[in-house]
Amino acid sequence: MTRVSNPTVASTDGRASGSPAGWVVFVLVLTAFVIFVLANIRVGVGGDPRIANPNPGEAPYAISPFLDPVPFGIMSMSQSLVLFGVLLWLSWRQRALHWAAIIAIGAIFTGIIDPAANWATFASLNPQVPHLPTEWPWIRLAPLSEPAAALLGGYASYYLAIGGMSYWLAQRLVIRREKLSSFVARRPLTVLFASAWVISFPFNAVFQLAWMQSGMLVYTQFAGPVLHVGHLQLPYLILFYDPFVYATLAILIPRNENGDSIVLSKLASRLPGRAGRPRNTSARQVFIAGVLMTSSLLAPIGVFAAIRVAGLADQVVYHEWPFPETKVPDPYGDLKRAGKPGPFMD
Repeated sequence: MTRVSNPTVASTDGRASGSPAGWVVFVLVLTAFVIFVLANIRVGVGGDPRIANPNPGEAPYAISPFLDPVPFGIMSMSQSLVLFGVLLWLSWRQRALHWAAIIAIGAIFTGIIDPAANWATFASLNPQVPHLPTEWPWIRLAPLSEPAAALLGGYASYYLAIGGMSYWLAQRLVIRREKLSSFVARRPLTVLFASAWVISFPFNAVFQLAWMQSGMLVYTQFAGPVLHVGHLQLPYLILFYDPFVYATLAILIPRNENGDSIVLSKLASRLPGRAGRPRNTSARQVFIAGVLMTSSLLAPIGVFAAIRVAGLADQVVYHEWPFPETKVPDPYGDLKRAGKPGPFMD
């Protein structure tokens, strides 16, 4: 990801360096948070009668050993810890939070709203994937379980990878091919957002199918057409969900001459603050990155939630229930009426 200079976007002053005490507090809070999540990780349904099937049978189809949910989940958390370790090391070397670390930390906040996203999209995740306690009030919103990787940077590393790839391709396939007098030069961030949004679609489809093939998740019901690939059934509408956060992340990557995100620097400088205090700080940029990326998911979550509340998601979109150890989420009785076997969750 190269530094981008754009004559249509004004430069901002360099970021103010954080105090050593601030760094210590940041590292301690981050470490305590990671330890708390790791200490509460569970695998399987445990003793939660709400989701546990009292008479589990055999899985209806075999899962690829290369995509088994347990090692897949552990790998996801491990790669996240490695990614954040590298970014924090780079930040320590330059004595300021690295631009990619700012975006990655901001992306962690998207995991906080993930239970609501799973509820809105009828996404049931395999309890064999390392997850947070299913009896926690906010986590109960997810139909089955909430992967621990969501709060350990798993989503952040995933979004950073796909968003970064979408940015790179948009730069080479769209931005650099246009003349400076074109609409691209007048609205570079708008074009970058739209290009990254479109480019990310095939990446999103591949990952969705890979997760379903691995046995990590299944969508129980949805509205609209469905893509059938073997025993996998992927609702087309779900492909419109993640591209919003990919595209939002992509527009945060272009950097000014100081090596800072152009968008985050401008917005941080515009936030109100105390007179005489620096406004373009790492903390402000992390806050803005978190707000922007979380907000980018609230719009599709709102649309899918409206579809669910309106009762439009009445189409069953799984062939056979892949998690025999669990009850089947069926909040409106649509699956039972369709003749799917239970037992169903209350």
